[in-house]
Amino acid sequence: MSLFQIKDALFEIEQAAVVGILNKDGSFAWAMDVETKRIQSPLLGVAGPKISITTIPHPKGVNRDLSRVEWRNVRAYYDDNWHGDFYVYDAEEYYECEISLARASWNFYALKWSGLCDVNWNEEYGKRVPFKIETTAAFNGILCNIDNEEKARDALANRCNDHMFAWIELQSGEHIFFPREIF
Repeated sequence: MSLFQIKDALFEIEQAAVVGILNKDGSFAWAMDVETKRIQSPLLGVAGPKISITTIPHPKGVNRDLSRVEWRNVRAYYDDNWHGDFYVYDAEEYYECEISLARASWNFYALKWSGLCDVNWNEEYGKRVPFKIETTAAFNGILCNIDNEEKARDALANRCNDHMFAWIELQSGEHIFFPREIF
């Protein structure tokens, strides 16, 4: 079951995706995106909420097989930069979030994301509104910001079993590690 709930308003999830990011310095991060279908909500008018996080560092000391990852006290704005947003009518902040990813299969993660968000619709749906997401998100591989496959594999091997992933060059010239089990 997929669920995107903002206080008492429920929305059907249209798409959810998760991608790993292997940076040039060898650090690892994640990006997530969840979009709902636009509907006429009796509580929020015409709405189709979206939430994203463009980069969240992989927690230190977490398992090497990337099967389960958890974060606490996540927010969209920190270190004087936006790292994501909560969108209903405009890009807004989310905070005090807990996020968990648990691999459901080689190409999907169970995603749970809850916290507070700013909607700014009316008094009831204004600031610090609770939200909750439970869904299965497509795992779109690991975007690699290292151009050399051998160096990228060495960096990835510090995080997980790099033999689980195939090195793929996209038409854009970017490189991605994708789970071998998919092929």
